[in-house]
Amino acid sequence: MQKLKSEKGQSLIEIIFAVAVFTIGVVTIGYLVLDARALLLHASDVDQARWLASEGIEAVVSMQPAGFDLLKPGTYGLALEQGVWTLSPSVNEFGKFTRGVVIDNVDVDIKNITSFVKWNTISGNEKTISYTTHVSNWMQKGGQAGDLDVNIDNALVVASGTALSGLLLNNEGDGEITITEMTLEWDSLSSLQKITIMGQDVFVAPTSSGVHSGEVIDIDDYQLNPVSELHPIDIVRFDGDVSDTDFTARFKLEDGTMKSVYIVE
Repeated sequence: MQKLKSEKGQSLIEIIFAVAVFTIGVVTIGYLVLDARALLLHASDVDQARWLASEGIEAVVSMQPAGFDLLKPGTYGLALEQGVWTLSPSVNEFGKFTRGVVIDNVDVDIKNITSFVKWNTISGNEKTISYTTHVSNWMQKGGQAGDLDVNIDNALVVASGTALSGLLLNNEGDGEITITEMTLEWDSLSSLQKITIMGQDVFVAPTSSGVHSGEVIDIDDYQLNPVSELHPIDIVRFDGDVSDTDFTARFKLEDGTMKSVYIVE
C-alpha cells in the first residue's frame, strides 16, 4: 500500500512537471513568434523609411535646374504636381511616417540638403532615418566664373589617402579666364601642402605647417584659353590622411567672380 501511494505521488509530480515544461515551451514559442513578428515589422518599416528619405533627396535635387535660388534655407515638405516636385510649407505624413527636408546654405553656391523620416516603433520608441547631400549652383553664370566648368565626376582621394585628384577644369567661354585664388574646406586636421594643375605647381606651402581648411590660397595665376583642352588638377597634396572626407572647393577668378563645387569622397 505504501509503495502504491509513493508511485501515485511520483506520477502526480511528473504530471505537474510535464505541464510546467509544456507551459514554459508554449510561452517561449509565443514570445519568439512575437519577437519575429516585431523584427519583420521593424525591417519593413526601415525599408519604407529609407525609400521615403531617398525619394526626398531625389525630389530636391530634381528642382535644381528650375532655379537654385528657390532652395531657400528651412524645413519643408514635398508636393508632386504633374510630375514636377515642389517644396511645400509643411512636412508630409504617410500613415505612421513623417517626412521632411531641411535646406541649409553652405555658401552662396552650395546647399546642404537633408531628407529625414520619423516614425514610432511597435514598442513606442521614435526612430529616424536621414540622408544628406549637397547641390551646387550649376547656373553660376556671372563673369569669368560662368565660363569655368569644374568637372568632379572622377574626383577621388589617392596616394594612400593623402591627396585629392581627378578634377577637370575647362573654359567654356569665348575669352581667356584666369584663376587667381583657391579656397578648400575639408573635415580633417591634415594641412594642404601643394596644388598641381596640368603638371604645373600653382601652390607650394611656404612652411611645413601648410594651409588649413578654409584658408584662402593665393595660387600662381592660372590661365585657361577659350575652348581649349581640359586642365586636370593633378594633385592637391595633404600632409595626412583625408580618406572618407568631403571637400568644398572655391575658385576666385581674375574679375572677382567665384565658382564653388562640393566633392563627396
